[in-house]
Amino acid sequence: MTTTARRLLPSLNIVLLTLGILICIAAPARAESKSLVWLRLDTEIDVQPNGDLRITETNVIRFTQGTFRFGFRDIDRRRLTDVRDVQVLEDGRPIQVELTETEDDMLRIKYYFSRPARDEQRTFTLRYTVSGALRYYPDGDQVYWVAVYADRAGFPVQDARVTVRLPAGASATNAEVYGVRADLRGLNEGVVIAEALAPIPSGREMEVRVQFPHGIVSGEPPPWQRAFDERRRFEAFEKPRYDLIALLAGLLVFFGGPAAVIALYYARGRDPNVGLVAEYLTEPPPDLSPGLAGTLVDETADVRDIVATLVDLARRGVLKISEYARPTMGGLLTTSDWQIEPGERFGQVALRPYEQALVAALGIARGRHSLSEFRNRFYTEIPKIQNALYEALVEAGYYTRSPDQTRKRYRALANLVIFIAAVLFVIAVSVLSDLTEYSICLPAALLMTGLLLYVVARAMPLRTRKGAEMRMRAEAFKRYLQNIEKYTKLQEAKDLFDKYLPYAIAFGLDHSWLRKFTTVDAPPPPWYVPMSPYRPLHVPTSSAGVPAAPQTAQAGDISGQARAGGGIEGLERGLGGSIASLERSLASMFDSVATTLTSQPAPSNTGRAGRGWSGGGGFGGGGSGGGRGGFG
Repeated sequence: MTTTARRLLPSLNIVLLTLGILICIAAPARAESKSLVWLRLDTEIDVQPNGDLRITETNVIRFTQGTFRFGFRDIDRRRLTDVRDVQVLEDGRPIQVELTETEDDMLRIKYYFSRPARDEQRTFTLRYTVSGALRYYPDGDQVYWVAVYADRAGFPVQDARVTVRLPAGASATNAEVYGVRADLRGLNEGVVIAEALAPIPSGREMEVRVQFPHGIVSGEPPPWQRAFDERRRFEAFEKPRYDLIALLAGLLVFFGGPAAVIALYYARGRDPNVGLVAEYLTEPPPDLSPGLAGTLVDETADVRDIVATLVDLARRGVLKISEYARPTMGGLLTTSDWQIEPGERFGQVALRPYEQALVAALGIARGRHSLSEFRNRFYTEIPKIQNALYEALVEAGYYTRSPDQTRKRYRALANLVIFIAAVLFVIAVSVLSDLTEYSICLPAALLMTGLLLYVVARAMPLRTRKGAEMRMRAEAFKRYLQNIEKYTKLQEAKDLFDKYLPYAIAFGLDHSWLRKFTTVDAPPPPWYVPMSPYRPLHVPTSSAGVPAAPQTAQAGDISGQARAGGGIEGLERGLGGSIASLERSLASMFDSVATTLTSQPAPSNTGRAGRGWSGGGGFGGGGSGGGRGGFG
């Protein structure tokens, strides 16, 4: 072998392997590509003197693509008692037949071709006898048979004819065809013939029903007939009444339930109408702290109200907050953190119960703490502070009941309604679905009512007249803070920045409040020490203007520069000339406090994987026989 041939051999092997794989893939695809034309499906039904039916089905098939080796016919046995004497002929000659039972209670007749069929026409004739298919009634016995079954593997039947031969002495007193348009003849005769007037698509069936006088053939009603007749009688006469009742009940709750929820809100949840107190107020209502103001306006003691209370305590000298750089990743990087420590007036200012709860949760009495220490720990203290805020609103006469308790009560009622809807849904599906198609209308409408009540529960806390008036005053003050530049000159109102900052936080206006006063060089809050590269000496002063004992400033303490340097200009120099740094520092502090105080540890996964458990009428659609059929 030459060198060139040896080099080409691996490539040639790869090409041959690829071709082999493609051939293997393509071969099944070609094998699965089969088609045929179902030219005819003719059914002959001979009524025997003993009441049995002798069925003959003639299938004329044109195989157009692919190779076929067998055919099958599944007979539905739910409306008959026995199938016997099965025989299949291929072009008039008997062929091999195999009978099996399927899981859905059908008898499968599988017949094997004498030779494979490909691009040719063949005729297959199936003959079998069924017992228990004839129906007995005093007014006349009936042949009711599905002659062309619906499930035919997607192939339409081009032509179909059904022939019913009655026993000697019998003539058809009534005859009908269901499912297709057909030419029906033979009424009052012993032979009834029905010819389909158009091809029958796959999925459609052709049923024939022929009645003749009772007493001509022997036999008695099969066991399944009574249950079938009772069901048909129920569907014809009683079911429409149950449908109407279920639909009316569902519509009543569908419209009445939401109407009742809305009426409940207007009766129990809407505040007294006190009118507009004022377009705006330049001062907060007396005795309404920032935390209470925020809770009163939106009826929820959320984290903004807790942060506003924290800043208000710092403003009043109870706390002091300092920013510092905390090393992370073994000292490779630093991140901002904040120290919270007792202020100059700690222990000297009377605190409200919710303020006492906050101070106790922060552990300020034990000394200085970093904000990061409270991560994944402080969230357990929040409910106590929230309850204290709600109780303060009740004690002030703004509510007769805690807003949170009111919401919980109505949410419990909503959960009860949803639970009842779920129980009714289970009953409707498991018990009532046989009585009416609209059984789930009532539980569905009740579920919608429960969900609406759950949503409305948030608005159900009812303020007293005093509380409604105070809320309007708080809203008027909020509008003033929101549009302060519209009502006053910011340059002349610099002192309002620190004074009303806690209220801005409670109302969700803290970021816009910071931006507005940054533009007019407002003095920095005396209680806040931002981070700086300088370490100057300074003498801190209390909020009352009383000098405190001299101390060496910590790293990052520039409050002395801010005061000594003439307010905001000194701060600019301490921050390297960037006035925006204070805004970013405070905004970052507000966000970090809110995030840290509400943070929770990630839930631990204590479960373990395991092995799975094991164990455990005058309409169509009622004919016997039926089933499915096809070729393969």
